[in-house]
Amino acid sequence: MGTARTSATFTPIAHRAEKERLLAEHRDEVLAALDAALLAPLERAALRVDEDLCVLVDGVLVGGCVCFLSHWKLTEMIGRSVSEVHARVPHYAEDLSTKVDSFLRRLTPQAVVGRRNFTIHELPDLFAPVTPPVQGVTPADQWLRSERQTLRRLGRSGAVLFTIKTDQVQLKELAVDTKSRLAARLRAEPADLIGYRDMTDRLPALLQYLSP
Repeated sequence: MGTARTSATFTPIAHRAEKERLLAEHRDEVLAALDAALLAPLERAALRVDEDLCVLVDGVLVGGCVCFLSHWKLTEMIGRSVSEVHARVPHYAEDLSTKVDSFLRRLTPQAVVGRRNFTIHELPDLFAPVTPPVQGVTPADQWLRSERQTLRRLGRSGAVLFTIKTDQVQLKELAVDTKSRLAARLRAEPADLIGYRDMTDRLPALLQYLSP
């Protein structure tokens, strides 16, 4: 899973206006729950921090306010188990499913664990639930998008809160050594994982640009 204990706290909100716009214009896409009673508190909480928020109960996604979707749809995942949510992730079922389920069961209120993932988008849209066709954006102008994800068990309810803090920067703004390390990481990624990130067609040009 690549998780580690973290002391990271919530981030003061920097994108409140954007979240409010999305909740007004795309409410049914960014806010959803099995129980309607969860909707209002999820919305209030999500407008106080920069993170997007999801709630898991017994390994099932029961609600979320996720404004900055990255090529997935919240409404399609509500009510699904963690394994079902990650069904598209290469080798998840055989390599990670059992480990993740066990990890979630053992998570205690005293622990906060975190991880980072990344992908590269052609467009800067924070709200990107649908994978667009290749746009032809030059590699330098594409966006490295990273999510800091945390998991913690809530003391009173026993539910697990999953948070997603999205950061992004254009590739042309990266330092030379960061570009080199990113290129090495992309070369090492299995082809199916590159495909999962919707980067297969763009990979050769990206590697050429990022390589020293």
